[in-house]
This record gives sequence, C-alpha cells and structure tokens, in this order.
Amino acid sequence: MPSEDFTHKPALSPALARAKKQLRETVLTRRRELTDNHLDQCATDLVAHVVALPEVRSGACVAAYVSMGSEPGTGP
Repeated sequence: MPSEDFTHKPALSPALARAKKQLRETVLTRRRELTDNHLDQCATDLVAHVVALPEVRSGACVAAYVSMGSEPGTGP
C-alpha cells in the first residue's frame, strides 16, 4: 500500500498567500482580545457540546487537541 505524502503543500498565488496571512493575523488579534472569563466560558461550552455528541458518547476512542495560547482551554 503506498504511503501518502502529507508534507507537500500546494503552491498559493501571491495574492492568496497575502490574504491567508492577513486573515490569520486578524483572527489571532481578535482571539487575543478575548477576556479570560470569556475564554473559560467558551471552554466550558465546548466541553458540554462535545460530550453531548452521540458519536463521542458511543465512541471507543476519541481524538482531541491540546489548547495553546488563547485557544479555548483544554486543561482541568
């Protein structure tokens, strides 16, 4: 079975690369402006939503992520 090459990234046009960079900067800036209380509430809401999903409730194995920076918290 051939392995897939996940290291190859398709080339973006210069205009698309600039737009992508600007969008990412905008999203990160806005996320950094969120208060700790707001982020805590987002994390709580996210957990409630995810654990209520039938796919999660019946799953034997669930993938997850570890938050970084100003992403919704995944810690205790």
